[in-house]
Amino acid sequence: PLKTLAHYLRMSIPSTSLLVDSMVKKGLFDRKENPRDRRSLCIRLSEEGESRFQMLFNGMKEKLDTLFSILSQEDKENFCRIVDTLYNHVYNK
Repeated sequence: PLKTLAHYLRMSIPSTSLLVDSMVKKGLFDRKENPRDRRSLCIRLSEEGESRFQMLFNGMKEKLDTLFSILSQEDKENFCRIVDTLYNHVYNK
């Protein structure tokens, strides 16, 4: 549901609605009736959206794998620890 998506994106419901409308028009999202609540709609990636997501994800993974290949295992672990600390500081206040 839109409310759930807004929560995960940390956006307002109206802003999320505009984003979803834009993605539906581009063919990246589908809206379906919520089987648990006919008053609301469920949003999911369309086949086109899933295809583009996989393409972007795979491209990013390749670039990150190449970038991180120069680091030692210890450096990778330290980097992950630092990113986790920063993330938790920002989002778990």
